[in-house]
Amino acid sequence: MYVWQHKFSLVHLAFAASLLCSLNISANEPTSNTIEPGKVVSLSYTLKLPDGKAIGSNTDTYPIKYRQGEGKLLPALENALVGLAAGDETSVTLAPEDAYGPVDPDATREVPIEQVPPEARKAGAVFSTPGYNGLIRVTEINEDTAIVDLNHPLAGKTLTFDVKILSVE
Repeated sequence: MYVWQHKFSLVHLAFAASLLCSLNISANEPTSNTIEPGKVVSLSYTLKLPDGKAIGSNTDTYPIKYRQGEGKLLPALENALVGLAAGDETSVTLAPEDAYGPVDPDATREVPIEQVPPEARKAGAVFSTPGYNGLIRVTEINEDTAIVDLNHPLAGKTLTFDVKILSVE
């Protein structure tokens, strides 16, 4: 009986080894169905401010698809998703320092009014310009000048992302 069990175990071991070889799994490829570096993740989200007001969502449109670890999401959000699997839902709250940073008071400038597009010459307007990678918010309009804020529109804000993982590949 002992010899038969030993042969039985060797048969199972050989079968398992052949199965693993047929799957063509490389030692460098992630093999789990959870989010880890290198995995392609598809997700939907709703972005909320502390008062609960939703200010962004893709739940009624196309999901976000990214490769974990490539820095396409806010780093703190990306880190919070590690270990989740398709179908998981989570809520991630980020302090300003982990999102778009605190408001920088030195990021306000007074510029000649001619540098502001005519359609953006009112307080609260947002515009972009070639050579600057970001949005510019007009805070004040004067006769010959405008005060503009170069901070990210979400700088200084605590943000909550309600996330649903749709797939992990």
